[in-house]
Amino acid sequence: MRIQERLNVPSRLEFLTPGPFMTLLLILTTAAFSQATSDPNAEAIDQILHGVRGIQEDPTRLEEAIPWLEEEEARVIQEISEIESLLSELKNQSHGAENERLRLAEKFRLGIQPLGGSESSGSSLSIDFNRDIRPILSNNCVKCHGPDEGTRKAGLRLDLLSDAIGETGVIRPGNSSQSPLYERIATSDDADRMPPPDSGKILKPEEIALLKKWIDAGAPYSGHWAFEKPVKARVPQVSQTDWVRNPIDSFVLAKLENLGISPAEETDRYTLIRRLSLDLIGLPPT
Repeated sequence: MRIQERLNVPSRLEFLTPGPFMTLLLILTTAAFSQATSDPNAEAIDQILHGVRGIQEDPTRLEEAIPWLEEEEARVIQEISEIESLLSELKNQSHGAENERLRLAEKFRLGIQPLGGSESSGSSLSIDFNRDIRPILSNNCVKCHGPDEGTRKAGLRLDLLSDAIGETGVIRPGNSSQSPLYERIATSDDADRMPPPDSGKILKPEEIALLKKWIDAGAPYSGHWAFEKPVKARVPQVSQTDWVRNPIDSFVLAKLENLGISPAEETDRYTLIRRLSLDLIGLPPT
């Protein structure tokens, strides 16, 4: 519908009335409005008022402004369409970035070596049973192969070293290819695969690879961390030694280097205090 029809503007304007219609005239009568929005100085406002007075003297000038308004409407619609397109593209990029962040976070947690990377030295990069293996077994295996005799199947326990690698065990330390555990989790046969399909649990390829790596490394078990005597870890060696300010930095940087990620640039003090304030009290600093 044309602007003139939507506004119900008569073909010949006989008079002007104050109120909303006069406000509309302020917008439509002069191109100086565009200038006023970008540079709202006294001169631009005077030009607008001059245009309003001109329409009061000759109402037919409003009809002349309608084609210009229709052009402006088409331009604004086009700009809105471009903005919506840009927002959609940014949303897709944000979704892709979030997927990449989750992928890296998963690799960071599991300690999986990235393609093309090299194994860095340092105990912090080796497989840790409590950190890497226990969560996989607890989430996928222990319900049927754990301490609960009522739900235990095949008389197998994977939460105890003596049961897992004993005579009736399913792990051959140092040899994943001869370990029934690895054979059952890596098979494509639904009848033999563990966890079974009807359990609703599926091991990720990264988790299967990590279990294989752990078995080949000797399948070292360790008790729950709450019952273990704390042992001071050896500080790993890193290449960017100038980035390290304390031993904790060495552990962080070693993991980043293992994943092929460079540390972020140090931010300014104003940003840091803003983050601290938002974290502690939920409000920006004053």
